[in-house]
Order: sequence, then C-alpha cells, then structure tokens
Amino acid sequence: MNRAYSKAEALISLQLDYSEGNEVTVEGYASLWGWHRRTVDRFLNNMEVKIKYPEDTRKTKKQRGHLEPLKSAHKSVHKKAHITLIDFNELQGDVRIKKRIKGPTTKIIDNIDQRSMQSKKPVMIFKNWYCERYQNHFGYPLVIPKNGHGKIGKQIKNLLSLEGLSFEDTQYLALEFMLDDSEFLTGTDSRPGAGHGFGMLLHAATANKYHRCRDLSFRDQHKEYIVNG
Repeated sequence: MNRAYSKAEALISLQLDYSEGNEVTVEGYASLWGWHRRTVDRFLNNMEVKIKYPEDTRKTKKQRGHLEPLKSAHKSVHKKAHITLIDFNELQGDVRIKKRIKGPTTKIIDNIDQRSMQSKKPVMIFKNWYCERYQNHFGYPLVIPKNGHGKIGKQIKNLLSLEGLSFEDTQYLALEFMLDDSEFLTGTDSRPGAGHGFGMLLHAATANKYHRCRDLSFRDQHKEYIVNG
C-alpha cells in the first residue's frame, strides 16, 4: 500500500491483532499504517486499548506486547467516539451480535445473546469447503498452524451464527471476500497484507463490508461452488 492507512483500515488491523493475540508494538503500527507514533498512541487510546508489555518499558526497550482493553473501557459506553473491539475467541456458541450507531461513524456492540452450542458439523463442512475454494482460487493451500484449529473453529462458529446470514449466504460472502484483491488484504512487495484467513473473513462479515454476494447475478455465476450445510 503506497499510502497511509485510513482509520477504518487501522481498526481492522487492530481488531485482527486483538482477536489473534498477536505481538505488537507502537513502532510496528506506525510503520505498517504509515502514521506518526503519537497518532498511533492517540488512536489506541480512542479505541480504549493499550499494549501491555512483559516488562516496564522505562527499564527495558524494544519489547513486543499484546493488546488489552483499558480498565476504564467498560465504564465509557456513553462516550460519543467509543468503539468496542470484539474478542472473537471469547464468543461461544450461536452468538447474535446487534449494532447501533453512536456518533457520526461509530458502531458499538449493543447486545450479545449467547445460546446453546450448535453442532460441529456445519463448522467442519464450512472449514473444508473454504480451504478447498481458497486453494483453487489462490493456487496454494491456506496454512493453519497446528495449534490454530481450535481458534479457527470458534471463528467459523461465530461467522455461521451471525444474524441475517444463512449457511448459503455465508458461502457467497466468502467467495466475494476471496475475490477482494485490495492491497490491504494482498499486501505489496514491502508490506504484507492482512490475508484472506478466517479471522479477516469474520471481520468482513461482522462489518457488513460486502454486498455483491446478495445479487442474483453474482449468485448465479458462483452457484456451482455452493454446498449444503
């Protein structure tokens, strides 16, 4: 990407690292997003998250830490510019996520309704289907770490339980997601992209980013790839 990240793109990057538990630094975000370090610090504060380092940064430099919510985050849901990051790994079972707008451009998680655990069968069907479509589309397999199957299972479970999306709808959305060749996802020679993994797919579906997947013409063109859940 030959330009600085927008706030929306930075939020997606932040959400992915938060959900995946990735090690991060302010310097790393400044380099990746094309922002000044102070701008990164302000953005993290606005998102009500901080980077927790293993040791005191005043004594030990060049550390990598993990994102975690500020202690005051749960008390500030009435602030006009508040965005709550979703910990997808903490959501269990069939989760319904409702949203509302507060302020000009901010979406807040309003209600999480946890219901009983669904069968693992749809999760496995979708996982195998997506991995097959991924390899056919990109020409190489989707790499899943040995210890990453449980996390991916939770991500798929939450994806399949999003309100307003049937199993068939989710497949069409996934196909449109794989067709998205934006630099943010695919990267450049100098910067890696966020990729087309399950975490980013869940992110895109939650953000309601794709709409072609609902068009009859798009569905007719890709219906041969759809399977039953």
